[in-house]
Amino acid sequence: MPRRAPPDARARPAPTSGRISGARATLPKPQAVTPPGGEKPPYGEIFSVMMICCMAGTRLFGFLAEREAPEKFSRGLFAVAACALATPVVLPGRPTWALAGFLAFELVVGAYFPAMGTLKSKIIPDAQRATIYNLFRVPLNVIVLLVLLSHLDTVQVFTAVVALLAAAAALQHALYVATVCLLYTSDAADEGLGVDLGGRRII
Repeated sequence: MPRRAPPDARARPAPTSGRISGARATLPKPQAVTPPGGEKPPYGEIFSVMMICCMAGTRLFGFLAEREAPEKFSRGLFAVAACALATPVVLPGRPTWALAGFLAFELVVGAYFPAMGTLKSKIIPDAQRATIYNLFRVPLNVIVLLVLLSHLDTVQVFTAVVALLAAAAALQHALYVATVCLLYTSDAADEGLGVDLGGRRII
C-alpha cells in the first residue's frame, strides 16, 4: 500500500508555482486603479483593443517603410509617443482621453519594434551586436530601478516618460542627419549636385 504524504507536504505548493505567485504579487492589481465604489472598467476589452492597435502599428510600419527610410519616420514615432503619453499629464482625471492616448501609444509600439530592428541591422555590426545590446541594458535597468524606488506619483512618472521620449525623438533626428542626410550630401557632392536641407543649400 503506497504511503500517503503528510497533510503539510500535500498542501505545500510546488517551487515553480510559488515563484509565479510571488511575481504576480508584485504586479499592480486591477482594483488599484478602480475608484472605491466605482464601476469596474472592462479590462479584457481594453487589452484586446490595445493589441489590435499594436498589430495595426505593424501594418503602419510596412506602409511607411515603402515610402521613407526608418531613420526618417522614426522621429515622428517618438514624437507621437511622447504626445500620447502626455495625455494623463495635460488632462488628468479624464480616463477617456487617457485611453485614447494609450491606444495611440500602442499603435506607435507596433511600428517601433520593426523600425528599430531594421535600424539595428543596418547600423550595429554583427560582431559587436551582443556587447552593445548588453551595454544598453545597464541604463535601462537603472531607469527602471529609479522609477520603482523613487515612489513617484502617476503624473510625475508620465512626465518623466514624456521627457525621455522627447529626448529619443531628438536623438533619432541626430541619427537621421548623421546617416541619411550626410550620406546623401556626400553622394551629391561626388556628382556635383546641390542638396537642399531645411533651407540650407549644400553644394
